[in-house]
Amino acid sequence: MNAQRLTLLVATGLIATGCGAAVTVTGHAPATAVHGGGSNSSLTLAQASAAPSTARTPSSAAAPSATPAHSATPAPTTPTAPQVIVVADQTNMSAATFEVALLTSNGDVLASAQVPQDARWTIGVGPRAAYWVTGGKLRTLNEHGVVTTLATVPLTESGRVVLSPDGSQWAYATTSTSPSNGIITNRLYRGGIGRPAQLVAERTSDANHPTADAPTQWQYYPLAWTAEGILIERQPVGGCGCGTPFDMQMTAAYAAFIDPLSGAATTLGASTSCPMSGIGADATLACFHTTSTGTSDSLRFINGAHTTHTYALSGRNDGGDAIFNGSTLAYATVPGSAGGCGGPDWRPDTSLHVMDVTSGDARIIGGTGLQPVAWLSDGRVLATLSVAHAAATTSSIVAVDPASGSLQTLFNRSFTVVGVA
Repeated sequence: MNAQRLTLLVATGLIATGCGAAVTVTGHAPATAVHGGGSNSSLTLAQASAAPSTARTPSSAAAPSATPAHSATPAPTTPTAPQVIVVADQTNMSAATFEVALLTSNGDVLASAQVPQDARWTIGVGPRAAYWVTGGKLRTLNEHGVVTTLATVPLTESGRVVLSPDGSQWAYATTSTSPSNGIITNRLYRGGIGRPAQLVAERTSDANHPTADAPTQWQYYPLAWTAEGILIERQPVGGCGCGTPFDMQMTAAYAAFIDPLSGAATTLGASTSCPMSGIGADATLACFHTTSTGTSDSLRFINGAHTTHTYALSGRNDGGDAIFNGSTLAYATVPGSAGGCGGPDWRPDTSLHVMDVTSGDARIIGGTGLQPVAWLSDGRVLATLSVAHAAATTSSIVAVDPASGSLQTLFNRSFTVVGVA
């Protein structure tokens, strides 16, 4: 199972991890070949469709008074609380349980719990808490270490639970297959404390009658709940891929926002050659267009039916893990020959890039082995750092300063980031 299964950011960050697409989503806050540190020689960027940016002249400031007015003593400010990062152990898939922990963006461990293995691909993030489903129960771990059962959900629940922007509601999907004809019934529900679950949307998947906005056989996979609605992917039913670079992001070709009240769907894209890698607060998609050899020849930005920017890439790398911070994008690349599918682990060969979306200017920051997962509120990039050893690859969770490329290790264990609350 690829540990990069899903990267998902809501508000300051929600990363979803499991057997499916790796996609980064930035919502409204309710809340190329050769790697070279600090060099952008691995990437050729040519703006194909975006108009050049225009420099703006700052407006004139009012002239100061000849006699300064008496200034009041500024009121003291309240320090901002560190963000909470939800992480999960990825080292032992066969044990009965695995560890889920809550960290601060300073690297302090707040709480942890042992969670049954059947919950591994259901873990989600809400306000300063982790959520998961096990044995038909929705449970949560808060920053004080308290585990609470919130609701009963159908045993056919599949994939992750996502929380509304204010944390008062949750959404989840169920999948059931008819034994007689193989037709899959997919349902999306929403619920909340003190309110019963309500059906939001229902669709069937019939391999004999495929549709243009979904794979031949598919299931709902909730990615996030933002001000635009519940972001879902119509995810192919089957295996989890073979571990090629960013391979699970290729399943994110069929994404949509679902209105939580009406169930109406707004399709975000259906291109298998340029599946959604990340999405910004204005619903602009970032996708890496793939060639026949599987490498990326361009990075594209799409809003609705319009491609707003296209930047050429070398065609020798794979691209993925795109995360927005306003008009800045962080993403990762890895040489197309790096490995996967039974070959060497490709993660230690990644490079972390930061791009100005308007101009297309991009540069590599930090060393190799970095993959972005979220932007922190202090402007740093939350990332995983993978290092190859003779026996196996180890990883840690770090914060990267995009200006200097310096790293701060937040958690020196091989855990995957689930999300930032």
